[in-house]
Amino acid sequence: MDENSKNRIGGRELLSLATFWSAVVFYIGGLIAPLATVSKYFTLKMAYETAIEAGHKGLETDAMELFMALTDENPVLVNESNTYSVVSGMWALFCANEYFLAAVIVLFSIAFPCAKLASLFVLCHGGAERSRDLHFRAHAFLGKWSMLDVFVIALLVVSLKLGDLVNVQIHAGLYFFAASVLLTMVLTHILKKAKS
Repeated sequence: MDENSKNRIGGRELLSLATFWSAVVFYIGGLIAPLATVSKYFTLKMAYETAIEAGHKGLETDAMELFMALTDENPVLVNESNTYSVVSGMWALFCANEYFLAAVIVLFSIAFPCAKLASLFVLCHGGAERSRDLHFRAHAFLGKWSMLDVFVIALLVVSLKLGDLVNVQIHAGLYFFAASVLLTMVLTHILKKAKS
């Protein structure tokens, strides 16, 4: 093997390892850094207008209308803000007895990415050819689920932003998580090129 081939192989291995460890760091950041802040704001006037639009005119709406007319006030009924990371969101679901949703988050945010990173670790560090083929197949299966967690979070943000009562602010955790997924995809491409 000539010197250029050795340098190219050494450079590819170095690039693979750097990409792998960058993906791990971003993944850990994506798990613990805040993903989003969900803020809810609801006033008496908003409650009144929502009730009227829904066709619920009655004693309650009459009382709200009378209160606002007499006091010329619009008190805030709900003003709440919560910031969530993947880990804190999963824990909040578990504490709220939403076991199925917590399990889905664990599966797609922790189990699949960790299995994928473990598979990439083996592929980056060599090993027997048979073992590498098995890990490439496992990685191909896991790769199909790569962007699911980011996609679910994006759908959640879009659906919450459509409502007037909720404001969602995105934080670095979402970008860390997405960067980790993209880096694992780049690493997969590098490793496939090295295999062929």
